[in-house]
Amino acid sequence: MGEDDAGHKLVELLKLTCTKTNNVNLTHTLAEQKRDAEARTALAVLPIYKNGSRGCFFDAASNDTFTAQILVKMVRDVVREAGNDKQVAAFLFGYPHLLPLIQGEQLSYAFKEAKELTKNGITALDLNGVPNIQTNATSMKSLDEIQQDPILGAALPFVDILHMNQDELAHLSGISLDEAHNKDRIIAAAELFVKAGVAIAAVTRGKDGCIIACASKERFQKSPLLPQSWAEQTVSVSASVLDTQINSNGAGDSFTAGLLTAALLRRKTKQQAPSTPSKSNKMTAYTLYMSEQYVTLKAQCQGDRKAIFEKCNELWETESATTREEYARKAKTINDDEQGSQSSSAIDAFDKSYLTSAYSSSLTLNEAASFAGLVAARHVDVSTRDNAVLNVSSMLKSIEEFLI
Repeated sequence: MGEDDAGHKLVELLKLTCTKTNNVNLTHTLAEQKRDAEARTALAVLPIYKNGSRGCFFDAASNDTFTAQILVKMVRDVVREAGNDKQVAAFLFGYPHLLPLIQGEQLSYAFKEAKELTKNGITALDLNGVPNIQTNATSMKSLDEIQQDPILGAALPFVDILHMNQDELAHLSGISLDEAHNKDRIIAAAELFVKAGVAIAAVTRGKDGCIIACASKERFQKSPLLPQSWAEQTVSVSASVLDTQINSNGAGDSFTAGLLTAALLRRKTKQQAPSTPSKSNKMTAYTLYMSEQYVTLKAQCQGDRKAIFEKCNELWETESATTREEYARKAKTINDDEQGSQSSSAIDAFDKSYLTSAYSSSLTLNEAASFAGLVAARHVDVSTRDNAVLNVSSMLKSIEEFLI
């Protein structure tokens, strides 16, 4: 962004958003605007056609001089400003195909640094401007070809969430555009990126909804802020049906932001740990599970109470339904025998401050995909796209009712 008319207009729009929501920090934006007096603001003019498709006239301008080093400096400044008492939970970056100096090893450098600076926060990469260079392609590319992709390949192991639409997936994977409408082929192509190191490959399909493929438990454990229960899952979710005027500009961006938000959301469940063991505060499946895991986790986490709690939370999320039911039965037996206080001896040694709040569970992958689709639907619907805020609780409730 530069000190030109387009740059100043963008700043004013951001200031207006900040005034309405208090969710935008312009400190770093303004600092970067003044960094290069000769810089011109990049522009994309996007005509929206009656059938919902769009064109694009693009002027790269200062995108041609934007480097990974500048980007990393900005991330470092954001983290420093947050301070030691707050973690920057996620890093979302987009459009490397339109940024010639942040590709290949430079893109990898940016994502590795973002991972380190955010202390293993969630990293997300949103694609756009992917060229169609598969004119002679006859089959899907190999894993080695994906890993050797000159723009994305080196960075993929450091990307937690990768978003692309089905046309971009076709361009990158070598499948034909006709095959990109075939669910099985989309899944196979998306899994190439998962095998190349990405934790979550999300493919949006316009009116056909989305497909999301997730990596192994081992890959998810490298990114502890991701919902561990999503590992090894693949879902296909329908799009929201809109009987209204649509502006598709920004649909992918809003979907990616929605999915990233969904990955970070936690909600209270009925499984509540007691602040003190008593007949009125009965043992739950989760507190019984924690009491059995505590000694082992204490040794593993070197007594770090927060780490113990987070690790136990992570383990519980990945347990099978059968295991959870078994702990529920055990807890009921303990409560019926009025021995809850005796069985809580291990927890008594634990700092109760981490047990007084309800156990928080992540959204299921189906719920997260539906949430992201609903965020995108609110954005492309011209009657709601200018809303200053979204009511997340209301949206989650509507998703739960729909899935039920």
